[in-house]
Amino acid sequence: MRVAFLIPVFPELHNTFILNQITGLIDRGVDLDLYPLAVGSYESAHAEVSTYQLRDRDKHITVPAAHLDRVVSLGGRLIRPRFWKATVMSALNPFGGRRALSLVPAYTAASFAKEKPYDIIHAQFGNLAPLALRLIPRSAVPTRLVLSFRGADTTSYLPKNRGRFESVFARGDLFLPVSDDLRERLIAAGSPPARTVVHRSG
Repeated sequence: MRVAFLIPVFPELHNTFILNQITGLIDRGVDLDLYPLAVGSYESAHAEVSTYQLRDRDKHITVPAAHLDRVVSLGGRLIRPRFWKATVMSALNPFGGRRALSLVPAYTAASFAKEKPYDIIHAQFGNLAPLALRLIPRSAVPTRLVLSFRGADTTSYLPKNRGRFESVFARGDLFLPVSDDLRERLIAAGSPPARTVVHRSG
């Protein structure tokens, strides 16, 4: 099974629950790749990051700090046919708000476009759900979408962006809130109860 983790930052010292999921899935034989939107410090990371050689599993194209450099670097990639994918073109939509204009979603889409399709894309926080949905390729082999909801992504982000979640709740295959309270909030917002399962993070 090929699984992609969409993560805000990796590695990170305090999100040990994500690190535990990564190493646990690898121990079970899952072919797991990481797509962090930002890169943390590998020098001060937990020992498992080195033991499991997780840096080698980071498939996200590096996003340059300066916006002009982002434009130039991304433009250089988009002239190659392998990046001519609907997911990449969708991420370049200039009406996608400030985040779209940052070009980070386009870099993420391009990162996925250069790899073979995944069986599962797992977004590790609910606020990444709209981005994760746009990464699902149009292919004969379906890619499952799994979303973890861990706190403020449900209590704060979701109520302010409810319209963006209609298609997420319609298309998502599994929604994993970390508590009963978050599950109730998700269902009230439109998440299908049968696919909304409490998965606690110890």
